[in-house]
Amino acid sequence: MSAIIDSAKKFQDLLDIKEHGTPYFFEKIFPAESWTARLQAKNKFKLLKNIHNQLEAMLHEDEKVCFLTSGMEESFFESIFLGQLMYYINRKAFIFTTQRLIILQINISNKPTELRAQIDYSSIKKIDSTSLGKCKIKFKNGKTSIFAHIPKKDKKFMKEVIDQLSSSLIAADSNTAGLENLCPHCYVKIEGFPEKCEICGKGFKSAAKAGWLSLLFPGLGDFYLGQHKFLAAFEILGALLIWFVYFMPEPAETAQPRTFLDYAIGAVIIIILAHGLDSLVTRHIAKKGIYPAK
Repeated sequence: MSAIIDSAKKFQDLLDIKEHGTPYFFEKIFPAESWTARLQAKNKFKLLKNIHNQLEAMLHEDEKVCFLTSGMEESFFESIFLGQLMYYINRKAFIFTTQRLIILQINISNKPTELRAQIDYSSIKKIDSTSLGKCKIKFKNGKTSIFAHIPKKDKKFMKEVIDQLSSSLIAADSNTAGLENLCPHCYVKIEGFPEKCEICGKGFKSAAKAGWLSLLFPGLGDFYLGQHKFLAAFEILGALLIWFVYFMPEPAETAQPRTFLDYAIGAVIIIILAHGLDSLVTRHIAKKGIYPAK
């Protein structure tokens, strides 16, 4: 399966293949009826070239890929505390199959990272496009997932695919959690945040440990998670600068030099605001999926 995609130079090469034996409906993945559609098809082709090896390893028997696109997961907490950084740490590839929606985390170069998730179509109650151009998926269990930066035509197609497939599937049981994390080692569904996978026995990284490391010093938790090392280095340098500036010796002519108590109070404030806030953000990021322990 992989050889066909690896050898293709452009998406039209895949459309020309009639009997390919792959799990892809290429004519639906790469619609090319207009100039904008062809441009999007080129982008999707580059994305598929990057993710197809990981994707094919995750597919169930007889599971077919109907469509794919990319975008960003969004939450109110992240929009407040992370701002534009969300675009770099929340990028997702959305793969619509005949059985479920597979979600792969990707980096800014559209290459897959370690987080895997899925959505059972039958767990979806409703899908809407908001006034701000975002895609909101409401689940039967009351939870909601919001995705942004998805091309307009793709959002329309997403709704059509989900409406069609969800109506033909058996209703989800009461335990269906909406967006479900997958083991990054063997790709089975993972409930909660255990220490290891019950199926393959391989370990996961701890969100609590990531939070405590960032409380100890900003950036350490992100280095532990391993996916945002540039952000971690930036946080460490920023924290070092704050501590250096605060404890930098005062000029000799200072009229009222700071006392030990002044320094102690300032240190506590830095720990609460800089270390504490980074700890909360790191723990939040660590709970966005299942990070594999090396």
